[in-house]
Amino acid sequence: MNMHKHPDDTSVDPPTLPAFHPRRIEECQDAIAGAVTKVMDDAEAAGWTISEITLAIAAIADAVMLHEVDLEEMNFLLRDMMKNGS
Repeated sequence: MNMHKHPDDTSVDPPTLPAFHPRRIEECQDAIAGAVTKVMDDAEAAGWTISEITLAIAAIADAVMLHEVDLEEMNFLLRDMMKNGS
């Protein structure tokens, strides 16, 4: 995974690899790294620690994977995080 910081570019590139390609998840990680880094930087600037931020992101991801969080609710929370982080 190539976790470069992209503080001014939080766009997400579309996939170039077909579904189920062995490197597609790595490509997705690269595609979202800038946006995730921006959220993490914004959260840290707001006073959260890196440990708290990474644990929160992992918990959100885990909840989504386990279908414990309603997709509409998750979209609302993510939109709110991005709006408040801008």
